[in-house]
Amino acid sequence: MAVAGGNETTPQRMLRMTDIINEPLEFLAPISGYAEMPLVSLEQALEPLVSILPEVQSHVYVAKQRCKKPADNLTQDESASIMLYTMSWEPLEECLYNVLNQTLRSANRQQKLKPWYSYLRLFLNALLRLPPLNETIYRGVKLNMSDRYIKGETVVWWGFSSSTSHVEVLQSDLFLGKTGARTIFTIKCESARDIRKHSYFPEESEVLVLAATQFEVMSCLDQGDLRIIQLKETRPPHALMQLPPVVGSLLQSSPSAVPKENASSTANKTTAPPTAESCHKLVSKPVYRNAHLEQQIANQKGKTKLDLRGNSLTNKDMEIVAYYAIQENNTLTTLNLSWNKIGDAGAQYVSDALRHNTTLTVLDLYDNEIGDAGAQYVSDALRHNTTLTTLHLSRNQIGEKGAQYVSDALRHNTTLTTLYLSRNQIGDAGAQYVSDALRHNTTLTILNLSWNEIGDAGAQYVSDALRHNTTLTALDLSRNKIGDAGAQYVSDALRHNTTLTALYLSFNQIGDAGAQYVSDALRHNTTLTTLVLGSNKIGEKGAQDLRSASERNGNLELFF
Repeated sequence: MAVAGGNETTPQRMLRMTDIINEPLEFLAPISGYAEMPLVSLEQALEPLVSILPEVQSHVYVAKQRCKKPADNLTQDESASIMLYTMSWEPLEECLYNVLNQTLRSANRQQKLKPWYSYLRLFLNALLRLPPLNETIYRGVKLNMSDRYIKGETVVWWGFSSSTSHVEVLQSDLFLGKTGARTIFTIKCESARDIRKHSYFPEESEVLVLAATQFEVMSCLDQGDLRIIQLKETRPPHALMQLPPVVGSLLQSSPSAVPKENASSTANKTTAPPTAESCHKLVSKPVYRNAHLEQQIANQKGKTKLDLRGNSLTNKDMEIVAYYAIQENNTLTTLNLSWNKIGDAGAQYVSDALRHNTTLTVLDLYDNEIGDAGAQYVSDALRHNTTLTTLHLSRNQIGEKGAQYVSDALRHNTTLTTLYLSRNQIGDAGAQYVSDALRHNTTLTILNLSWNEIGDAGAQYVSDALRHNTTLTALDLSRNKIGDAGAQYVSDALRHNTTLTALYLSFNQIGDAGAQYVSDALRHNTTLTTLVLGSNKIGEKGAQDLRSASERNGNLELFF
């Protein structure tokens, strides 16, 4: 057995960073099947693979021993699952990263992938808990690859792709060197993960690009023996790899990147992400006191509604609310915390209590600066809560990452019927996450995504979901950046959707062409009763088309 790190493993180490030649560069079937697998230990996850990876158990043991104090708040098994991927041993045909990537790159992978399900579930959970990188990284190979990467084309790398954040690593003699035919890929990534703290070879500054990542070829520079190909990660209209729900807290930005502040300026910010265990414990009786707040809660004892809006409440006040109003209260059904300053730390207190509450049905967190981290805490609670039906998260500085957390929760929650996410910044990427969730969610009936910087691409994602969703009755996409192309996508969806009754598209950028698309769809749709298109760029021609379509549909109230 060749243990990872020995001299005899140098060729394997090089291959992991330079095996790009094995990518088929073809569109294959999406990677899926493992998302609902339970999380198990690394030893258990590898049991189905022993027959094809005879030496893997020895390497699992080494990885677990080296990961007793894992970085980034990962569990020992999660950290070791990443380290195991970076380890090399002979023969190469029985080395984990090589066999896994061969399987992922296979056109007929469905049956071959099944023994990998438990490992992929653990491995992806670990990777997705690390923050995504939005920077330039590098890969390379000792070949001229310019004939396979043509400017303007779209390619997919189906395997997990080992890259580095330092181009000097590739230029070392261990990898490409500085002479002979070489190709270096400069990759503008959005979703890769920095795994150096979990790698067997931390000196390589390894960054891992997730499997099934799509790129656009931006340029190809010829410098004699050296070709430099620039790639930019792009988001496909439909997911090419199934992402499992993430268990445990997600690492936020590195503390070293955050400027030090005094205590008063950090009242609403967490200093570190919680451990997975902290997310499940009961809320302790608070030591912090706020006599006025405590009296407000006491005055409503035995009642079903508690209105605390606009009280300038902070994260510390949420200790009191979480304990007395949510955890220890068995009559409250509606809690209004809007227009406060609870921040992500306050959202954590509320969410921890929400996990165990069985009476609350309406929670309003409008305008509370909870951000992506706060959205994560709330989303984790939604996976466990079975009574909440209405949730207000509007105006909370939630971006695409926060939208992803909420969307992951929607895949599993079976009680929420109304969700307000307006006045955030989820953008097209966030709209895609929400749309993917709508394909699986069977309870949500009202969704507000207004004021979210959603453009035509985001409208396409939402529209694709509407073709399949059979429960949503009201959708608000007003005050976004949807133009004629987006209106066409929405219109195509209206031809197929049979449940939506109210659609709000006001204050977008829809012109006469978009109005015509909508009008054509209205001639086929028989369920929509309210359509609001005011304050767009619709001229007299578009208005006439809409009026004509409205006259044909006697049940439709049309506003433009």
